[in-house]
Amino acid sequence: MTLPLRSGWLLAGAAASAALVVLHFGIIVGGAPAYAWFLAPKNLIDLAKAHSLVPTLVTGGLAGVFAVFAAYGLAGAGFYRLPGDRLAVLVIGCIYTLRGALIVPEAVMVHFVGRPTRALVFAGVSLGIGILHLIGVARRWQLLAQPESGDK
Repeated sequence: MTLPLRSGWLLAGAAASAALVVLHFGIIVGGAPAYAWFLAPKNLIDLAKAHSLVPTLVTGGLAGVFAVFAAYGLAGAGFYRLPGDRLAVLVIGCIYTLRGALIVPEAVMVHFVGRPTRALVFAGVSLGIGILHLIGVARRWQLLAQPESGDK
């Protein structure tokens, strides 16, 4: 028995999404200083300072989205199948890439408005994760179109 071909590109994308899950839970634990360092909106930072549940729910929700992204990345990589995995991985790659494309306005804001340079890093990471997904789904496009052996 041979194992199905797997995509290292999508595995790396899934690992990056899983790392974002862990990061977002770390932000929840870190509280207001973590929200501020990761450039959360001021109102979210203020709510975290006031020990509101809202930042926890918002950040936990984002962590949940990234967990779904990681699951679909693994599905796209060939570890298992999920409904609509081919389209989902494509959309996930587009979402990350579009977020990463904000590197251009971020660079303008860093230069002219004094936004912290780490904003460029965050956008660059998103762009990189998006590219991993898009290359991975492009390389596996035909394989992902095939039904599972038990899907007849």
